[in-house]
Amino acid sequence: MTDVRDGTSGPPFHDLVALAEAAADIQRLLFLDRMWTVAGDRVDQLADDDRQALADLGDLIAEQTTVCERHAQNMHGIYTSYPEWINQRVRDELATEQFTDEQRAGAARMFAVNGNDFAAHAATATQSIAQQAPAERAELRKKAATLRGDGPAVTDISHEFACSFASGAMVAEIVLCPETFGLGCAAALVLYLAADSTGC
Repeated sequence: MTDVRDGTSGPPFHDLVALAEAAADIQRLLFLDRMWTVAGDRVDQLADDDRQALADLGDLIAEQTTVCERHAQNMHGIYTSYPEWINQRVRDELATEQFTDEQRAGAARMFAVNGNDFAAHAATATQSIAQQAPAERAELRKKAATLRGDGPAVTDISHEFACSFASGAMVAEIVLCPETFGLGCAAALVLYLAADSTGC
């Protein structure tokens, strides 16, 4: 695919579809994790059936990490294959009226770790996901098993793991703004607010 604004060659349409599927599944993972975390803070107030549902949710999140781990591998390939196009697309979209100056500054802080090289930042994040996923999944299943007993409730995925997902998906969603009539940017803003509030 060629970007009509600057003529640079970008990923084929099927890769953009893969980014869209990945972003959607990662949003689902992070949404469920937030629900799990909030409910875990009041586990002592839950009935036995609800505690069981909380444990089941932990297993569901563990399963979703498997889905998102596969996406991360695909995303990493796209980010490393088309870095110039990815970076130009993100810069172009951040410059639009869909983002406020404060949000642009926040994005700059978030991605500054790689000198505002958005593709490199996302590639690092998705590589980290692939490396951490097996251990994170095992830990999630252990937390869910503890909830089925009388053990303490620890209900969240690790901060670093969540931030890696947010970073990888945010770049994909911003890239997809033109293909989704701005919905990609709206989804990226949701992730940005969530990531910013947790110190990513």
